[in-house]
Amino acid sequence: GAELRAMIAAGGHSGPLVQEVLNAGKRMPDFMPTFLQTQKIVQHFDGEEHIIADGLARGPDQTRAFDDMMQFYGRGDYHIVQLTLSEDSSVKRLLARGRVDDTEEAIRSRLAWSKTDMMPQLELLESRGRVIHEIDGEPDVETIHKNILAALKLV
Repeated sequence: GAELRAMIAAGGHSGPLVQEVLNAGKRMPDFMPTFLQTQKIVQHFDGEEHIIADGLARGPDQTRAFDDMMQFYGRGDYHIVQLTLSEDSSVKRLLARGRVDDTEEAIRSRLAWSKTDMMPQLELLESRGRVIHEIDGEPDVETIHKNILAALKLV
């Protein structure tokens, strides 16, 4: 998301097209996030830092590209954290962010395609041997953070 918003701010031919997709609450075509994530990793990854990939696995090409990239860089043992919470809680929290593209209509559209497009990606990753931790996203942030750390055995 941050990379897409930076692209919008930079202008050029792609910026307004990206803005149109985000404003409508549609899913970005797989090539764009794949390009952005690949560019970031290839140009900046030195092999030592941790990688937190937020909001990936939104489409099949994107999912395979990320998983293949992690394999290539020797990071195929990564874990996935899937936060689960009600649609109403999701809408409330996303509206509270105050982002321009976070209208209730756009949020509900994103939530709809996340069910149809993202859930199969989790199944694909699980079939490739990735560990998925389902975490209750309803409690407060501190509790969620504690539960994520416990699931990842980081405490």
